[in-house]
Parts: sequence; structure tokens; C-alpha cells
Amino acid sequence: MLYEVFIGLRHLKPKRRKGFISFITLLAIGGVALGVGALVIVLGVMNGFERDLKEKILGVNAHLLVLDQGEERISGYQDLIDSIKSLKGVEASSPFIQIQAILASEGRAVGIFLKGIDPELDEAVTGIQVNIISGTGKPKVDEEILIGSELSSQLGVGVGSPIVLILPKMDSTHFKMGILPHLVSLKVGGIFKSGMYDYDSSLACLHLKTVQRLLGLGDVVDGLAVRTKDIYQALSIKGDINSLIGHRYLVKTWAEMNKNLFSALSLEKKVMFIILTMIILVAGLGITSTLMMTILQRRKEIGILLAMGATRGGILRTFLLEGALIGLIGTVTGLLFGLVVCWGLSRFNFIRLPQDIYYIDYLPVDIESSDLLLIVLSAITLAVLAALYPAIRAARLDPVEIIRYE
Repeated sequence: MLYEVFIGLRHLKPKRRKGFISFITLLAIGGVALGVGALVIVLGVMNGFERDLKEKILGVNAHLLVLDQGEERISGYQDLIDSIKSLKGVEASSPFIQIQAILASEGRAVGIFLKGIDPELDEAVTGIQVNIISGTGKPKVDEEILIGSELSSQLGVGVGSPIVLILPKMDSTHFKMGILPHLVSLKVGGIFKSGMYDYDSSLACLHLKTVQRLLGLGDVVDGLAVRTKDIYQALSIKGDINSLIGHRYLVKTWAEMNKNLFSALSLEKKVMFIILTMIILVAGLGITSTLMMTILQRRKEIGILLAMGATRGGILRTFLLEGALIGLIGTVTGLLFGLVVCWGLSRFNFIRLPQDIYYIDYLPVDIESSDLLLIVLSAITLAVLAALYPAIRAARLDPVEIIRYE
């Protein structure tokens, strides 16, 4: 064993005569462990939020949307669907119409986003049918409507309940009257629960043909929803779609449609990493203090080592190694603590959240190996940097002065 390793390990062993130094060492280890544990837990939770939001957003929305560049709707969309489905990486495509409307029942009314879908095609594109908790996921033409679970609670309706749909409609014979409400009697055919409060409280779905008839549109749609085999290939598939159908149509990816949300999450994650790394930095000051105290109490031993032939580089490596060992022990301890807490959070879901604020009702956790590697490298690097100044001071000690006076 190299003498640097032997001496570094020996300095970490507690001794009764020097209990104060051992206590400071424990504090330094605890500080590093606390910082590492906090980083693991916080980044795990933030990754969980991001993963859960992606799953829930993509469980209701498509990976890509194809829209008309102007204000006109898309006609002849079946040929467009067939062309898009022929592209590599595209799994399915379906047409849709989306407008704002009002649902009313028993004196209660709620503003909604009404989506006209083709149930047979939409089943392979979005997850609305998968998220059905009551009734059917395929509304009958001119009869049934699908609503979110929160919306059903607000209106006090269930499957089979009568409900009134209020649509805005332009009166073509009396233009001065502008847009008049158009009332349609329907019944609730199914209730879905996506897990996201915004969707469950404001989204309703009708059969595409029903919406086309009610709005007097004919066989046109607002756009096409596209599902890809890999969500992270959506951007490249967007380029393929643009090359195929030209630039008359506007193609948007799921990332572009939710850019602000995911950008905010990414920024928060970086800021939290920087802030919590400060805990490890403060613990690094504890490592510096520990090593400075050790050097003051072991000046005579350092002088003897130098007199016996130990190099100044060897003394430098000894104290750098000691700082690295303190950082390593603290890092491993904090890593284990953070992983155990994250496992408990994901296993038991004992922290509940208000769903209308946080989109989800529990605290999600997702541990990424890249984050763990970054945390470990950051903690050990800071520990070594904290040990650098004391190590340089120890290496610069004059053995002649030390032996003469001590």
C-alpha cells in the first residue's frame, strides 16, 4: 500500500486524544451526505414530474399536429392521412375538429374545449379511449358525448345522464344579431380520467360527423393528429411530413406545443441543482477546517516524514486523498439515503398533492443514472478542491523548522 493511502486512512480513524478532530470530520461527512441526499431526492422528484407530465399530456394529445397555415379547414384529409401514415416512424393518424363550447346540466354550466374525433382512428393516436373509467370510449353519432371525470363532478352527471351542449353559431340570415347560441341535447356516453386536472375538467369529445353536422361544415377538419413510434423522433418526422406535403400545412411537435412548460421544468431543475450544490460547498469548508486542524496537530509527524525522504508531492497527495475520502464517504452515505427516500416515495405515495394545482395527485419519482453520475462527480470534485489549500500548506512546511522547535 502506498504510504499516502496508509496515512490518509489512518488520519480518518477516530482517536480518543483527538476526538474534536474526529467530530469535525463527522460533521464534514454529514454535510456532504446531506447535500448529496437532497440533490438525489429533489432531482428525482423533478424528473418524476417531467416524466409524468409527458405521459399524461401525450396520453390525451398527439405527438404531432398537422394544421392548415391559413384560417381555412382541411378538405380531402383522407388522402393526407394515407400519405402521412406511409412515412417511416409514423404509427397512426386521425382527423379532428376543436372549438370552444359550453356544457350545461341541472342549472350548472361549464366552458369546455369540444373535440370532434373519429373514434376508430383516434383510438390508435390518443389515449382517451384507454383512460375511460365508465361507459364507452366510442360515442355514437348524434347521441353521445365523452367528458372528463372532473367535468362530470362539476356538472353532477354520470353515464347515461342527459346533458345540453351550447355551441356558438353564426346566424346567416340576420348578421346584425351576430353569433347565436345553438343548443343540442345529448347524453353522457363515457367518462375518462387522464390524470391531468386541466384535461379532465375542460375537455369533451363528440363524434367527428356530429360536430361537422352541428357546425354545418361539410367533410372538413381543423387538422390531423399524428402518433409516432418514438416521441423523441417527432422533430425529424416533422421534417419528413413537411417534405412530403409541402409548406401549405403547419406541423407542430408535442415539444413545441408544450415548450413553455418543459422549458420551465428544465430551468427549475438546473437552478435547484446549483442551489443544493451550495450545501456540498459549505460541507467542503468543513473538510478544509478538518484538514487544517489535522495539519496543525500533526506538524511534527509531517516534518519527520519529509526528513525521512517523503516528497512534498507525496504530502500533497496524502491530504488530497484524505479530503477525497471524506467526500467519498459522505457521497456514498448521501446517495444511499437519497435512493432509499426516493424508493419510499415511489413505493408508498405517502405525500399527496392538490391535483388542481400540480396536475397530479401524488409525488412522482424518477431516478436517472446521468443525474446520479453528475451528483457523485460534483461532490467528490468539490471535496478535492476543498482539500487543495490545506494540502498545499502541508507540502510547504519546512522540516528543519518543525524538528528544531517541536
